[in-house]
Amino acid sequence: MIRAFTISFDFDGKTYLALASISQKERDISYFVRLYDDSLYRIIPEGNVSYNSAEGYTKLSLKHPLADQLMTCISKSINAHLDACNKGNP
Repeated sequence: MIRAFTISFDFDGKTYLALASISQKERDISYFVRLYDDSLYRIIPEGNVSYNSAEGYTKLSLKHPLADQLMTCISKSINAHLDACNKGNP
């Protein structure tokens, strides 16, 4: 099953939107994020990032010094969205 949703997150004093999609096969969860604002492409080339739950985003080869900070903001927003959905579906 694939879940797709829009997230908002604050980064560097500004609020951004992104499309997030999550798919799950057994215990492995895959994440795909598409950034809408091209000003972030200097940090994440082409505005696309994908990773899985086994490795996490820390294994990505993003070279920009702000990449970890940006991915932390994105990850927190995804987790908040999923937590809110789970609270609505006990």
